[in-house]
Amino acid sequence: MGVASVERTPLAPDVPTIAETVPGYEATSWVGIVAPAGTPQPVVDKISGAFAKAMKNPDIIKRLTDLGATAETNSPVEFKTFITEDRAKWVKLAKDARLESQ
Repeated sequence: MGVASVERTPLAPDVPTIAETVPGYEATSWVGIVAPAGTPQPVVDKISGAFAKAMKNPDIIKRLTDLGATAETNSPVEFKTFITEDRAKWVKLAKDARLESQ
């Protein structure tokens, strides 16, 4: 038994991560806010700022923690990079496992 995140979860601190047995293993889920391509930068900045502010709200942090989630924020550019890298990781895995669609 193990958790799929890189770090042990505070909800079950005695349960090791899978990466402790299988180095490099990580399979986590995430949720983010995106906007359509071409959204004006001032609008992107306003949404990003509001979201970052919300993620600092103690009530929101507590609720997420109670659900086993972590409140994290990053810039729109960092989030785009994260999405691109995460997608590439899963596309490679699917190809390596020969799971790509025909």
